[in-house]
Amino acid sequence: MRSHVNDLSKKINTTENETKIMSGNLSTELKASLKATENKLRNELRATSSHLETSITTNLNTTRTELRNTANNVIADLTTKSRTGEIVDSIGRMPTSCSDLQRMGYKINGFFLVKGLKKMEIVFCDFYPDRNETQKWIGYADVKSAPVHFYVQRNFSFSTKNIPIPFELVRVNEGNAMNLTTGKFTASRTGIYFFSFTGAAFFPSFTQIGIGLYVNGIQIASGRIQKYVTGSQMAPLTIQSTLNLKTGDQVWVQNYHTSSSSSAVFLQDNSVEHLTHFTGFMLEEEIAASL
Repeated sequence: MRSHVNDLSKKINTTENETKIMSGNLSTELKASLKATENKLRNELRATSSHLETSITTNLNTTRTELRNTANNVIADLTTKSRTGEIVDSIGRMPTSCSDLQRMGYKINGFFLVKGLKKMEIVFCDFYPDRNETQKWIGYADVKSAPVHFYVQRNFSFSTKNIPIPFELVRVNEGNAMNLTTGKFTASRTGIYFFSFTGAAFFPSFTQIGIGLYVNGIQIASGRIQKYVTGSQMAPLTIQSTLNLKTGDQVWVQNYHTSSSSSAVFLQDNSVEHLTHFTGFMLEEEIAASL
């Protein structure tokens, strides 16, 4: 029995030793396998990194080349168009048509303001390429670079001949184009203007009076009254005119005629009734001359 136990003990010791040996061998094999796997991953990562670096460098060089070629083509195209005058209207110049607007990049149909020969014009632009009519003219736009209108009156009677009639009272003088002291209006913009003068002439006896509207010293229109009855009398006198003026033109009214038989005829006025009126305003501006 005792020998049987000793044999069993030897077998157990032998098994333990074999187990230790197998365990040591397994640990060595596992370490070796892990090391090999690690080296393999490092090599693959190194190869992938090198490939990516090569691809990125190649792509960057290709992109640089494409951008350089595109820039050169754009510069060459702009240079050609500049020489042929194709882009003059779209660079440093106001648009005058739907074609100009299209060159400037407009693509949505609609109503637009464009520069006409004398005035701003309204056009409808159809930018679709399959349409035959790209522009439809609508009309003129009432655009003024500055407002110009005045209304002046006198406080006293006036009888002096052959000089511009001065005024003492200003009701409105937008644009400061009317000079009260000289009685002269100076056009600050080229365009069409309307003027109106009204006065009350006083006749002590048989006589006559003539008031003229002048532009730069030239009589344009006149109003004249004659009296054939005895005794004093008052009569209204009116002048109206529409004029096409240039910048700097001057307009005024003056007494150009009274009968030689009497010097007593005059424009009646006072500071209460204000019987003498001179008014004017710009109807339309030739806006192209101001741009």
